[in-house]
Amino acid sequence: MHFLISKIFFYLLCFVLLQACSTKYIEQKKIDTKNKKFNNPLQSKVYFKLSDDFEVNKPSCIIVLPTKSKINSNEFIVGPDNMKFDKIIRKSIYAHFSALNYRDIELSRIDYIIKKNNYYTHNEYLTLASDLSCNGILEIEISKFNYSYLGLYSSISIDIAVKLFSASPKEILWEAFLQETKAKGDIPLSPFSIAAGLYSATNNLKEESIYAVSDNIARKLLKKLPDPKFQLINDSLKITDDIEYKNNFSKKNNIYIKIKDHKNFQSYIKENRFDFEEIEKLYKEINKNNGLNEISTYSYSRLLFKNGYYEKVISTIADYELSKKLSSELNFLLGQTYFNKLEFAKAEESLIKAIAKKPNKVLYYNVLGVVYIKQNKMALANASFSKALNIAPDDIRANKIIGVINFNQEKYEEAAFHFANAGISSFENADYENLAENIIFLEKIKKINSKIINEKIMKKLYNALNGRKKNEF
Repeated sequence: MHFLISKIFFYLLCFVLLQACSTKYIEQKKIDTKNKKFNNPLQSKVYFKLSDDFEVNKPSCIIVLPTKSKINSNEFIVGPDNMKFDKIIRKSIYAHFSALNYRDIELSRIDYIIKKNNYYTHNEYLTLASDLSCNGILEIEISKFNYSYLGLYSSISIDIAVKLFSASPKEILWEAFLQETKAKGDIPLSPFSIAAGLYSATNNLKEESIYAVSDNIARKLLKKLPDPKFQLINDSLKITDDIEYKNNFSKKNNIYIKIKDHKNFQSYIKENRFDFEEIEKLYKEINKNNGLNEISTYSYSRLLFKNGYYEKVISTIADYELSKKLSSELNFLLGQTYFNKLEFAKAEESLIKAIAKKPNKVLYYNVLGVVYIKQNKMALANASFSKALNIAPDDIRANKIIGVINFNQEKYEEAAFHFANAGISSFENADYENLAENIIFLEKIKKINSKIINEKIMKKLYNALNGRKKNEF
């Protein structure tokens, strides 16, 4: 009898835990975030609403606004940059949103224009969207945020809403509201489990857990946002930065450091937090005292680019060009900047100049190919990506985009060939995100014509993704 009761209790406990791990999605005609009843505090609930006019007015480009939050400015700061949770959740939502088939704008660019123009009202955000040639705005609001540490248990609870507005006409196209509680700890059955529970509870509030929580929240919130039909290529172009900047600088008594030469300046801007006024002052001083330097100009311009100061990038490189010839790197950076400003003809011109100086740089051909696509110059785009593959046959980006071009031209056999190549190269480079994406492309082709797909290769790709086995290829 005692065994039977224990068994029943065990199954009931398993059922409760499984329910706690699940997420319930509830579609409603109207979302009232103030009157939501949270019956099971360990089960996430997402309330969402889709406008009847969504398909008619759906945006092609969406900007993700800074988070509205009632979190105290000094509350719950995490990470080496003392980043607040509202900024972390915005980055997580942007990361998940970027995977959908909308054009998106870098957060740094959005923040730069907001700061430059003092945009803070909804109507001003509509102007911001217009400035960025976008027709959609994603608003994030955290209405509740609590965390606690109770010895054996720790918990994080949040109420967060997202709304997607169309810029014209002005209306809410889609919205979602999430109630989430993340609790951690163990039932203290013995001194050992008490110790384990204390560790688990403490670990729940560590930096890694906070980032994991925000990622999970973003995924749940955006799950019911419709993803537009697969297009030729995403409107946004993601290029891996070739310079990493550490954000560990803090001013001491507001005294600016004196830079003696260009090497000091280059090291300084690589290692310190971005402060436009300070960096600009140092850049002007070093040029005045030591003359122009190509590496310093590139490093400074690259830092401006990363932080959304596109107009300043263009003027800085233009000033440099008055005295010296532009290197391939500066021409390429100029092309990137024009691309992000949607000035594709100017981007094309700069990229061609970069290639003229470094004709074997695969990245340059890939970016130029995307610029050609934006201008609907498909023959030139094909030629650009083909040139990239002549130099590097296993290049992931060139294979993937040529695959997409062929897919949209209904040349499915050629598309499958390039997607498979891109998938294999992705695995060999431990790029599992691209591996998964190319598997999705291959599955699309399989639904159209299964005879085209090599099942052995597909099986190896899936095994590589799931088990990440080095001996698959």
